[in-house]
Amino acid sequence: MTLLEELCNLAGIVERSSVRSHELNEYETRRALIDPFISALGFEAGNPREVKEEFQVDDGYVDYAIKRDGQPVILIEAKHATEDLSKWLPQLKGYFSGSDAKIAILTNGRKYRFYTDLHTPEIMDKDPFLEFDLRIDFRTCDEHERKLAEDLEWFTKAKFSSDHILEVVRRRALIPILKRELSQPSRELALYFANQVTAIELPASDAIDKYSVALREAASELMKNCISDNKIVAADVQEVELFAEYRGQRFTSTLLLNEPIERNGSNVVFEDVEMNYQEATVQAIRSVNPEESFVSGWDFWQFTDPDTIEVLSLRRLLFDAELRERVRKHKYRR
Repeated sequence: MTLLEELCNLAGIVERSSVRSHELNEYETRRALIDPFISALGFEAGNPREVKEEFQVDDGYVDYAIKRDGQPVILIEAKHATEDLSKWLPQLKGYFSGSDAKIAILTNGRKYRFYTDLHTPEIMDKDPFLEFDLRIDFRTCDEHERKLAEDLEWFTKAKFSSDHILEVVRRRALIPILKRELSQPSRELALYFANQVTAIELPASDAIDKYSVALREAASELMKNCISDNKIVAADVQEVELFAEYRGQRFTSTLLLNEPIERNGSNVVFEDVEMNYQEATVQAIRSVNPEESFVSGWDFWQFTDPDTIEVLSLRRLLFDAELRERVRKHKYRR
């Protein structure tokens, strides 16, 4: 079952439980609603090596800590089903500051709010970078839900990477700033570009007058060119992200689709070196266990089907030409 299907099923459970949500205390909310969400992400709720309940931090005990390699990577503070989450933000903020985790979630089993420390290191932001309501946002499993599930894929056990998540958070935080600056350039931006263009230091008022409009129009022209060139750019970037786990160690690589995928071809980029997928497999597993004799690269590496969000083995991509073509077309659309 895909993550999207899991979440849509869980949305049905949340909907059915809403008629008696006022009867659920925090413990019952955790068991009935939050544990299944953690399980949908691929973590084993109830296994303290993966999901530690009542995890001690400097400022008390947070309800859950999801762990990787023995270290907390996601903190989850749970409240009962009808609780207003906003008033519990200071509590979670204290837990976050007392932990090495970079992701914190505040939830009542229906609403989920994801936080990090984008603005000030080690101090949790007041605004979530991701927020959804299971009962509303996964009710119909349409395109909106599919895209939201794609975001949540990065929180699953198979794909979790706090570095990648934070990179996406930073990038998305920049988008509205860029839009604002390019549509209405600030004084500082106009001065900066004026000084890049002319060797003569212009008075600030002249620079702003002459370059604000030019900068706005140049940005518009650049965007049009990017759109018209999109097919060319996309055609040059034919690759699929691969991931694998071995004895608790996670590995990532990139599969290049611009050539036939062959055992002896250099189609995989692993640790910045192009090699064939079997060589990448051997290097990965022997970095953990030098005595390992053989593991099939076909089944070691996995990827996420961009349309179904299903995790598949590399074997499927090697032998299914239709799937391979569909993955390529998806990359063009991106």
